[in-house]
Amino acid sequence: KLREKIHGESASLLAALWQLTRVIPHDDSNVLLLGESGTGKELFARAIHDLGPRPDAPFVAAQVSAIHEHLFESEMFGHEKGAFTSADRQHIGLFEQAGDGTLFLDEIGDLSASAQIRLLRVIQEKKYRRLSGKEELPFKARLVCATHHNLPEEVRHNKFRLDLYQRINEATVHAPPLRDRKGDIEVLAWYFLNIHRGERQAAFADETLKILCGYPFPGNVRELENIVKSALRACVGEIILPQSLPIGIMNDLLRDAPLTKSDKAADAPRREHIEELIDELARSLPADWLTGAYRETSKLHNHALDRVYLRKMPERHRHNLKAAAKASELDPKTFRNRWKQSGLPPLGGDEEKPDG
Repeated sequence: KLREKIHGESASLLAALWQLTRVIPHDDSNVLLLGESGTGKELFARAIHDLGPRPDAPFVAAQVSAIHEHLFESEMFGHEKGAFTSADRQHIGLFEQAGDGTLFLDEIGDLSASAQIRLLRVIQEKKYRRLSGKEELPFKARLVCATHHNLPEEVRHNKFRLDLYQRINEATVHAPPLRDRKGDIEVLAWYFLNIHRGERQAAFADETLKILCGYPFPGNVRELENIVKSALRACVGEIILPQSLPIGIMNDLLRDAPLTKSDKAADAPRREHIEELIDELARSLPADWLTGAYRETSKLHNHALDRVYLRKMPERHRHNLKAAAKASELDPKTFRNRWKQSGLPPLGGDEEKPDG
């Protein structure tokens, strides 16, 4: 059942799922989910709830960084009518909404100092009152918190309370970044495509999947889903080709690629992968689209596209450097310099060779 909710087979993901299986049976333990933004921490929280002993109880999620400090108590614990000027009716807070289910507090590391104190008191006493309320209400829900912050470091710098950290961290689960789950990228891409394509019979071209699998995904799983949705919108047919992907992918993918042959054996596989990817892009991207993208991209990003765009030009012009440079709106010397700076193989061909 867990594998129906969280997709992938990478070692880092399986390690996280193993952590989950140790946490889920202990319904009374508060859980801290650690991981970068976009790694799917809420999905992990829902798995903890759905596979726990009370899956039919409420699951209530809140991003605490989006709650104004002055509204924290009202949103969390609720308020009675007349508690403040605009309180024209009773409000049931998130703690009360969660009942004996699960309360998921995302971005817990962004809590202000005063909010940390108020939250700690409720966790310790297991009871709270609505603002202006007289009745003490029991807090029975399982608390699952998440953050992309390094909380031990925050504790050391007095930015997060040690006693609150200890209370919310009775069990820990690490959601791995997508760059550590390279083998899962294709599985997840197809999963998101199946979700968002609707009635369309859309499918990925092999070249597109190669590009996705080589991309570092700084925004993690959330970014992959957004890219798939964007590619679906840009795709004019039923096959998602590389040109349907956002141009920023190629900029980010190639910008930090090694430019020269490395003597380090550890760098060799990465360089080989990048070179194969550049060849794939130069071969698969339409010339007109690539030319337009190259000219429209800012100077900050040109260096990344040089390696794809310039490689294609000599072949299109029968290795006539002068003609290739002219088509690129560069003089031959600048063309050669950019070729060299991009780390491409030595440029052959004859500058004066007739083009035709």
